[in-house]
Amino acid sequence: MELHIVHVDSVDVNSYGVVSLLFKIDPSDKPDVFDKIDFINDSKERNYSFPFNLKDKFVFHYKGSLTTPLCDPFVDWFVYMEPFPIRKNNLDKIKSAVNQGQINSRYIQNLNGRSIELIGGLCN
Repeated sequence: MELHIVHVDSVDVNSYGVVSLLFKIDPSDKPDVFDKIDFINDSKERNYSFPFNLKDKFVFHYKGSLTTPLCDPFVDWFVYMEPFPIRKNNLDKIKSAVNQGQINSRYIQNLNGRSIELIGGLCN
């Protein structure tokens, strides 16, 4: 699963930054961030503290677009390389709540001359 945290530039509202966190099912079934935060039923904007360290991790950076229509093209993407844990029951709950349970992934896009860079320890 991939979670996108979208940020809008306070000066240029047509410029976005997206932090992407990848999640992988944890076979140990330990509690995860989705046990503490009900993203599905909470429509309010809030500040959340993730219970795992986001500092000093490797991230991929590239310039791209939003993944939802109108797919605005002014986005700086920061994709964490290492997946974070999620319990299977939480993943199933999220999958059933999003897009009527249908896969909603956008097809892989061509690079079109863009480059992807690996950044380490800069997302503090």
